[in-house]
Amino acid sequence: AGEHKIGKATLRVGASDYYYYNADQYGSVAGLTTSANTPGTEFNLVEGFSTLSFTLGIPVALNGQYVVNTDAATSEDTAYLFGTTLGKAKDKGSWEAGYNYRDTEKDAVPDGYNDSDFAHGVAGSKGHSFWTKYQLAKNLQACATYLLAKDNKDEDSDLIQLDLNFKF
Repeated sequence: AGEHKIGKATLRVGASDYYYYNADQYGSVAGLTTSANTPGTEFNLVEGFSTLSFTLGIPVALNGQYVVNTDAATSEDTAYLFGTTLGKAKDKGSWEAGYNYRDTEKDAVPDGYNDSDFAHGVAGSKGHSFWTKYQLAKNLQACATYLLAKDNKDEDSDLIQLDLNFKF
C-alpha cells in the first residue's frame, strides 16, 4: 500500500494476495462458512484498492476495490465495490454521508468474509448501501444505514439499520 499527494488531494492505493489453504465447503478455516460458494472452490484472492481524498468545503473520499479469485471453480470469480463519502463524523456535531455499490460473484470470496448485514452475508450478491452518521459526543455516534440488495438467489434483501456506537 502507498500514499501519494496530488496537489491538495491524497491518493491511497494498495494490493494484496490472500491464499486460503483447505477453505472448502466444510468451513475448515476458523469457522468460515462457504454455503453459497460452489463446492470445491478454493480461494486465492488477488485484490486492488484505492481511495482518493480531498476537500471541497467538506471532506470527500472516492474509493474502489476489485478482487479476483484466481482459484475459483467457476467463472463467477470477481467482486468489486465503488463509492463515496462526504463529510467526516469525528468531532461533536460533525456528520458524514456515504454511498457504495458492490457486486460479489458467487465464488469471488468466501461467504464468511462478506458484510453479514448485506444480502444475508452471502456471495453472489449485489446492490447499494447508503449511510449517514452524526457525532453526538466525543465518544457517541448515531448511524442510519439502508441496504438495497439482491442476494445469491436474486431475491430482494433490503435492510434499514439504526445504530448507536460508543467508543471507549
